[in-house]
Amino acid sequence: MTIDTSGKWWKGSGPDDLGEYLRALTPQEIGYALDAVRLARCACGSNTFSLRADRDEGGAERTCQACEQG
Repeated sequence: MTIDTSGKWWKGSGPDDLGEYLRALTPQEIGYALDAVRLARCACGSNTFSLRADRDEGGAERTCQACEQG
């Protein structure tokens, strides 16, 4: 799996790319080292999400691509 970082937004090709993305957002030197990445499943049954994260604000939000619930 590979993350495409060529554009404004990073785009992964599969769930294994999520760990690489989150590790880039949470470097150990700022005290927020990533311990584990677990796949999520929405109440609708989908496991495909978009993820918006803001390193400066320290927050992230996921949205189900099937039903658009958070």
